[in-house]
Amino acid sequence: MQVLLVEDEPFLADTLERGLSDHGYSVDVARTGDQGLALALGRPYRGILLDVMLPGMRGDEVLHELRAREIRTPVILLTAEDGEYDRARALHEGADDFLAKPFSFVALLDRLGVLTAGGGDIQKSRRKGDTPIMENKRNSQASGESRDSP
Repeated sequence: MQVLLVEDEPFLADTLERGLSDHGYSVDVARTGDQGLALALGRPYRGILLDVMLPGMRGDEVLHELRAREIRTPVILLTAEDGEYDRARALHEGADDFLAKPFSFVALLDRLGVLTAGGGDIQKSRRKGDTPIMENKRNSQASGESRDSP
């Protein structure tokens, strides 16, 4: 499964690339926002891991440009900003998920798996400002709800 990692910090980028590759992902790595945008526009990805603080074009600007071009690839923002308003802004701008640094690699794998491998249903037709909707099969089944319930 092809994913794009946009991260400028070399150690973190290399560590994530190795870990994701070890778990069956094929990973393209970009070190700047401009590079990440060019790659994201040039080929389809199942998911994008996007740092916010990048040289050149910031990650939130990359996300804004992707959504403006109707590219709905699931995006997980990676950021040192962990405030409630930062999280709300990221989701409002079109991110599918948000991980504050430092984060657990296990949590990253779980969230990426839900977004890319059919572990959850994501409303693909969202537009900027819509509330993200993600239903995890395990949660709805464990609570006794039907997957078709409102």
